[in-house]
Amino acid sequence: MFSDQFKNDLNKISAQLNLLSRTRTKIAEARIRDAHTQAEHAAKTAPRGYKAMRIAAAVLCPVIILSGIIYIWTAQHGAASQQTAAFEKLNTAAETSTAMDALVSTAPENSFRDSGIQSFSSYDPIIQLIQKSLQNTVQKDFISNSGELDGKVGTTIPMTTDQASNDMANPNSAPPENTGSNYSQTNVQVAGVDEADVIKNDGSYIFCMIGQHLYVVDVRDPQNMQIAADLVCSDNDSNTSYLDMFFDSDTRILTVISNVYAGYTDVYGSGKPLLFRDALVDRSSANINAPACYAMPSQTYTKIETYDMSDPFSPKPVRTFAQEGNYVSSRRIADTVYLVTSQSLWYETGASADDLLPGTSSDEQNWTTVPAKDIYIVNPDQADMYTIVSAVDSRNTDNAPVTQAVIGSGSMVYASADTLYVAGVVWNSAINETTGPVSSSASGAIVTSADTYSTKLLSFSIADGKLEAKAAGTIAGTILNSYSMDEYQGYLRVATTTGGWPGESSNNVIVLNKDLKEVSSLSGLAPGEQIYSARFAGDRIYLVTFVQVDPLFVIDASNPTELKVLGELKIPGFSNYLQILDDNKVLAIGNATRSEGENVIPAGLKIAVFDVTDPKNPIVQSSLVYGESYGYSEVQNNPKALLLDLSRGLIGLPVTFDKNAGKYGSDFVEGFLLLNIDKEGNLSHRYIFDDVLSMYGGGRGVYIGDALFLVGNSEISAYSITSYQCLDTLAVELQPITTYPPQKTYLPD
Repeated sequence: MFSDQFKNDLNKISAQLNLLSRTRTKIAEARIRDAHTQAEHAAKTAPRGYKAMRIAAAVLCPVIILSGIIYIWTAQHGAASQQTAAFEKLNTAAETSTAMDALVSTAPENSFRDSGIQSFSSYDPIIQLIQKSLQNTVQKDFISNSGELDGKVGTTIPMTTDQASNDMANPNSAPPENTGSNYSQTNVQVAGVDEADVIKNDGSYIFCMIGQHLYVVDVRDPQNMQIAADLVCSDNDSNTSYLDMFFDSDTRILTVISNVYAGYTDVYGSGKPLLFRDALVDRSSANINAPACYAMPSQTYTKIETYDMSDPFSPKPVRTFAQEGNYVSSRRIADTVYLVTSQSLWYETGASADDLLPGTSSDEQNWTTVPAKDIYIVNPDQADMYTIVSAVDSRNTDNAPVTQAVIGSGSMVYASADTLYVAGVVWNSAINETTGPVSSSASGAIVTSADTYSTKLLSFSIADGKLEAKAAGTIAGTILNSYSMDEYQGYLRVATTTGGWPGESSNNVIVLNKDLKEVSSLSGLAPGEQIYSARFAGDRIYLVTFVQVDPLFVIDASNPTELKVLGELKIPGFSNYLQILDDNKVLAIGNATRSEGENVIPAGLKIAVFDVTDPKNPIVQSSLVYGESYGYSEVQNNPKALLLDLSRGLIGLPVTFDKNAGKYGSDFVEGFLLLNIDKEGNLSHRYIFDDVLSMYGGGRGVYIGDALFLVGNSEISAYSITSYQCLDTLAVELQPITTYPPQKTYLPD
């Protein structure tokens, strides 16, 4: 399978023992450790014993049980007629806040929040709705006659019922775009919708984030690289971390996204009160009737900084914009950057709208609360999170950013050319507490494990740089990542996994219209398994599920109201990422498997090409496996790490895998792997670069002309893409030329 050159390469490679044994398990463990670290820090710094862990534990269980209580109560009291009456009142000019209160109190699960997005002209009803939701959570009694929502009349954003037509081919159905340029670009999900990454290039300069630095590297001469600029993250402030960036080669605008940990200091200045002002956390008699628990307020905000890079040696700041919340994701279309963050929602008796509601800033000093009309309510029964979305013109400071906030959680983002979708998981604890796949609830109603999780979907219109909340919906099950969503001919298609704990899982593809109402679904795929990867390609959908073997499903989606499985291929292993190569070829990156007793566990890194020329009988055109008991590539979880140019027949990806070292165990290989792929989809090994320092997992790679540039944690190396010889190495942390620490404001007077 492999050439003698490859075998010789392996014999020369020596790397540190890699303690990871399972990719997915270790990634999950790392995330858990990060969460514990943040929680411990918050607990140590919280005043008056107001500890983050205590708050989180106190609020989590009652909040998530709320949806089950709604369903049970309304089922017993015939809430359907009350709900209908409430909706009729909301659609009249004479609607009252009491009608809103009745709606919140009587609507069955999902009915209110999926029938429209509510907004109000003043803050009072929003704050009182939050108060009501959290009080009901604490009391575990959703029906309460104490207090009514005051303030102005609520308005409903009209939902269109006209199905938009779109005869344009799905960008995902086309092979990877070869732009004719002589340098690689970020591997994105949708053509024309740019995604932020930690490395960008324009054919002459490489922009890369390493630690607290963003280096601009002059690579016009690969044999004599130099640092053009070093953008230091907030004067090396350890509370600020670089996350992502965009670069527009046409406008020469660099957009930098960073996260700022605010802690408990007055980072907002006089324009916004402390998150934990003493008066707000005082549990004295004055606040004795306040809710006993609520979610922790946001301790972070996310910042956008843009630079004019017309002269890469002298970056010129253009604008700064910040919004509260943790970074979720972002997209760029033309000059507009769409930023999505998530923030805990909380309530304290006596707190003002400025205290409680999310804000934005153009200088990190003076903060403005998001206007009431731009705060939307889709989850009145689970008011524990905000999802905040902003549209920011990256270069024209005359265009003020537009921000909208939604009460509801969002953790995954997908964007087409004119619509931004945000998805978040909803956990139904009342059902999750059942002890078997089928059980009875407290009301006697039969529930199944398939109802344990659902996914909330929000859509925003982003045509022509605008931002407008459009629709909300809920579907059964959970989605894996953004590649589980796709918009095609006016429909949103979503791949989900339902059930699994307790009981048996199954997999589905759900089609929704512009109102996020279900049009059709294909359900019950691969019972007992879960989706490991999905890719949508126009009239075809490809799904990979896994438990012991790797079924590849080829689904006909030409009729959105009637999906059907065309073919299925079962082979050992699984694929975490699928890349469309052409109409009949799909690249799959994942793992082979091995057996230990009755268990099937991941083994080496597997790279394969599926031929789906006959969709009823897909075949494996070719495959390569790297590693015996372990193999991993960052591409499996971050497709932007894939280097792909079909015109060159080139595939590149960072890799880590083991090789047998005899009776003493295994050696581990870390580096950047190059493969050849021919027009028929046949893979062959090309080379592994393993000599770049601090390249855990292989680092990241881009090509410019005939040079390949590999970026590690402490150096950048240039290689010939044909001879593989090292041309130059730059120790970036030792050679900063000019430092440009971000200032507090870049806006003109």
